[in-house]
Amino acid sequence: MHGKQLEAVTDTNYLGITITDDLSWNLHINNIVASANQAQGMLSRNIQKLRNKLTPILSTHLRPRVEYSAAIWDPHTQENTDKIERVQRRAARYIFNNYSNESSVTSMISKLNWIPLYQRRVNIRLCLFYKIVNGLVAIPTDTYLIPQNRTSRHYNTMAYTIFSPRHVYYKFSFFPRTVIAWNKLPESKVKAPKIEAFKTLVT
Repeated sequence: MHGKQLEAVTDTNYLGITITDDLSWNLHINNIVASANQAQGMLSRNIQKLRNKLTPILSTHLRPRVEYSAAIWDPHTQENTDKIERVQRRAARYIFNNYSNESSVTSMISKLNWIPLYQRRVNIRLCLFYKIVNGLVAIPTDTYLIPQNRTSRHYNTMAYTIFSPRHVYYKFSFFPRTVIAWNKLPESKVKAPKIEAFKTLVT
């Protein structure tokens, strides 16, 4: 290109997202989990005297690291889902200062009123979808979305045709996965008047 030989690489970072030549998000997820764990280690060494404020501190510093652009790379494999979930579980143990194998981390997370990170990513995808169907972002719906032609008691009236992709990577990408989640939302949510109201309803 422009008289220069392009270098072939197996992965590259684009706007904070690691893209690999096999179209897998494994490396990106490994990177963000490592970043979150490193941040938690730093915080645990420096905020011992602020234990009563750990919940907002950890939420502010950890979640953004594992949720940036999550609508794009939200994993479908259980292995990657578990890797990310362990970030929040480790933070919950630290907040309660409880590392016993006999203790329930799920109970700790419930007491903190935290929802699983995988559900937060579903909500992130749904919020982006809401923006798309309401023309709040520059992504044309007619390119990707086909409204349902028939009514169904299982779907809302703003439902879209479910994709039938042949390739695995496309099957688990944003539109095919999010259309399924969107179609199952109740009428009151998909017809929320503003994005702020929609975020409140789905979170």
